[in-house]
Order: sequence, then structure tokens, then C-alpha cells
Amino acid sequence: MQQSRTATDNLMKLIQKKGIYVAFIRGFYTRVIYRPQQSSRNCRKYRNFTSSVGRCRITTVVTNKQIDALLIQEATDKDSVVVEIIRT
Repeated sequence: MQQSRTATDNLMKLIQKKGIYVAFIRGFYTRVIYRPQQSSRNCRKYRNFTSSVGRCRITTVVTNKQIDALLIQEATDKDSVVVEIIRT
């Protein structure tokens, strides 16, 4: 778990440095982002969208507060996350 937390911290720093507003993340990073009690401080300040069914393998992270995002639950499963994104 410590390795994936370190990798997630590095990913969140890269997202911040590059100014990425919406990130689609797949793989072992999602385990740490999905569980708030195990996530780092860097990814807690962002909005994360994942499936609530089964063990999720993908997540969408929105870093900009001016972007409205809404999870479309009916079209989301453990392998895909559908998010409606509206920039205000």
C-alpha cells in the first residue's frame, strides 16, 4: 500500500505542476484515491468520481473548482466512469 500511496502522491504533484483540470486515472492509483482514509492529502482536496459497485479500476479526478462535474451512475461500472463536465 505504501508504494501505491507514493505513486499517487507523485501523480497528484504532476497534475498540480502541469495544471491539469480533469484526469482520467486507471490502475492501482484508483485504490488509494477511492479510499479517503488511505488517500494522501494531495488527492483529498480534489473531487474524485468512481463506481460504487464492485472494486473500481478507474476514476475521474477534477481539480478545478470552476468545473462542474456530475457522475452518471447508470452508465458507470467498475471499468468505466461516465462524468458530465460543465465549465462555468
